[in-house]
Amino acid sequence: MKTCPKCKSNMIVDVIYDVVSQPDAPINRCKSCEYEFGGLNKYLNDEFINDDL
Repeated sequence: MKTCPKCKSNMIVDVIYDVVSQPDAPINRCKSCEYEFGGLNKYLNDEFINDDL
């Protein structure tokens, strides 16, 4: 089950786009805190990298 990296909620929904989006567009949204995450940005985000070290 997915959890929000910001608030740790498990109320996550997929983000759906009408047109072809950039690869770095977020693909998940937290319904609790509205934080969007996922996509290529998760690999470029220093916070994500540091959390995994």
